[in-house]
Amino acid sequence: MSVSSSDPASPDAVGLSGSGTVVLLSKKGLSIGNQQVGTSSAPQNVTLTNVGSSQLNFSGITITGTNPTDFSQRNTCGTSIGAGAKCTITVTFTPTATGKRTAAVSMSDDGGGSPQRVTLTGTGN
Repeated sequence: MSVSSSDPASPDAVGLSGSGTVVLLSKKGLSIGNQQVGTSSAPQNVTLTNVGSSQLNFSGITITGTNPTDFSQRNTCGTSIGAGAKCTITVTFTPTATGKRTAAVSMSDDGGGSPQRVTLTGTGN
């Protein structure tokens, strides 16, 4: 970026950089609510859309964070999805202890801004 001013050394140049993403998530977080310890919640879905113009390749979709074993995921994404395509990530909460439980679905890909995350919260009763 170039900025012009009355300074004799004008214009001043400022370097810019950034990282975008071609991943659009239908939800940034899932709040699953109360669930009895040792029992599974109803599944909840997040849709991932490749808004880019080329194939999106995944190196992993995993559960990370503080209580990752209290949440599970399955997905229809496979190892890649085409431009404009969508896939579904389904999350289930099975608390192993009482109290607030947190984690995230982490999606590692080559679409920029990786990994993308969907926060997960639930409470074990």
